[in-house]
This record gives sequence, C-alpha cells and structure tokens, in this order.
Amino acid sequence: MDKPANKVLYLNQTYLDPGEKYLAREFWGGQHYWILQGQITLPELPPHGVCLLAIRPLRTHRPIYAGSNLHISQGLEVSEWKSDETSLQFRLERPGQADGMIDLLLPKPPRMAACDNDDLRWQTLEENYYQLSVKIKESAWISIHW
Repeated sequence: MDKPANKVLYLNQTYLDPGEKYLAREFWGGQHYWILQGQITLPELPPHGVCLLAIRPLRTHRPIYAGSNLHISQGLEVSEWKSDETSLQFRLERPGQADGMIDLLLPKPPRMAACDNDDLRWQTLEENYYQLSVKIKESAWISIHW
C-alpha cells in the first residue's frame, strides 16, 4: 500500500556543494526550506508525488529571488535584476496577465515596495524572508527599498 513518506535530498548526490548553505522554495505549495547541513528532508510527499524545488545559494548580505508561482522554473520570469546597498529593482516578464506570489530574501526589512509605481504589499514569512503579491500584464517593474 502506498503511503506518504518523508524524503531526504542529499546535496552530495547533486551538483551542489554540500558544504554551502542554500535556500529552497517548493513550486506547488510555496513552502521554503533552509539547507544548512548538506541535506533537506521533504515532509510527507504523497505516493508517486513530486516536489519541485528552486535551490539558491544563501547570501544574506544581498537580495535573493527565492522563487514564485509565476513560472515553473521559479526564475525564468525575471528578465532584469539590479540591487545596491539599500534597494532592489527587477523586471518580471511572462505572456498574458498573471496574479501571483514572489518570495524574496532581503538583507533588511523593506520600507517601501512598488509594482509599476503602485504600492505593493508584502507579508513577512520569517526574519528577512518576504512574500509579495503581484499582478502583471506581460511585464512589471518591481522596486523595493530597505
């Protein structure tokens, strides 16, 4: 009988350096995970289920695009990315209209966020990890200041 099971992904079985720290975001459910010791345990995967992760090197001193539900790649929708010590600007592009969520790891809490010059709301998921709700038509310019 097939039952849900925890699965472990060992980084030494991939092309990722198991000595590095990573941030992982799951596409279907949007959960995020910290990979700090060379492995990640994925809880309760259904029988024959799939977990699609975007895994990014953890660099806390600069912004990280953790992923989104706008494109299965969790990154192909980002066509431009600029950041400095106090801000981040990036462009999202995809065909048609889309409402979605993007997850970001920022060096400091945001003071202001905008999508094409309209105020953008964010939710704090945990320290320095934020989720923004976006609506785009073909493309959108996102600007965040901290």
